[in-house]
This record gives sequence, structure tokens and C-alpha cells, in this order.
Amino acid sequence: KEHIKAIQEIKAPVILVGQSYENIPSVIQNDFSAGRKIGEVFGRNDFKKVAYLGVEEYDQSVGIERKNGVIKGLSTYHIKPDIYYTDFDLYHAEKAARSIVSKYDVIICGTDNIALGVLKAAHDQDIEVPSQLSISGFGGYDTTSIVSPTITTIAFPYKKTGEIASRNLIS
Repeated sequence: KEHIKAIQEIKAPVILVGQSYENIPSVIQNDFSAGRKIGEVFGRNDFKKVAYLGVEEYDQSVGIERKNGVIKGLSTYHIKPDIYYTDFDLYHAEKAARSIVSKYDVIICGTDNIALGVLKAAHDQDIEVPSQLSISGFGGYDTTSIVSPTITTIAFPYKKTGEIASRNLIS
């Protein structure tokens, strides 16, 4: 809400990147499709105890689109994930994950930061990743490739998205 207020008050052209809001131009990723794809991957691999850890529905991209895509992808394989919520903060995600990491075969996370929090919680409880728990995220951040084990992630084309937003802003 603070961002929208600031955008409406300034006298400069603005394009939102990664989020959309009524009457403000934006460039977004296809979060639903990304969620569906990761849901299908885990569904196809016959995991039974699946959780989704994301953010509440105040966030259109992560809180609604990605989550609904994951649910749709898993439903193709008759799997219904348990849904849990945290926020975008890695520490809060780790705290939220403490009570659930031992209950699931897979935790699909709304962002890579949330996935890193889940990895930390699993490590602290001596849960072996990926043999006991598989973890995935969204974003394709470099941090998911430097931790051990690496985290499965859906990478978004951020550079291309920025180029499109820049061209649109100039025009």
C-alpha cells in the first residue's frame, strides 16, 4: 500500500516489475504457470506428503498465483498439499518451517528465500536433504546454487523482464 501511494503521488512514469496493480503499467512473470510446472514435477515423482510454504494472499504473484499453480500441478497427480504461511524474510521462514520439516517428503516454497529458511530448519534437525526432504523455491537466485545441497528452483528471466520494462517505460 505504501508503494502504491508513493507511485500515485510522484510525477514520473512508473512501470511495476514482478507485480501488477490496477491502472499502473507492469511487466510480470507467469507465476501460475511456474507453480503448475513445479507441482507437476513433484507430482510426477510420486511424492505423497507435500506442503506448500508461501506468503498470505496479500501478494498477488507469490501469495495467489504461484500457490494456485502448485495446487493445480499437484492435482493432476491427485495430490493435495498442506498449505502454510510465512513472510518473505529468510529468518521467519526458517522459524515457520521448524515444526513442519519432519512431516513431509517435499516442501515447495513460494520463494528461494523461503526455501533457504526451510533448508536451515531441516539442517538444524538433522534431516537429510534431498534423501529425506526435497525442497524447492522460485526465483533462481544465485544463493540456491551455492548452498549444499543445492535447491531446486524455477528461475525467472529477470534480465529480459528488466529490458522489456525499460523499453516500455521509454516508450
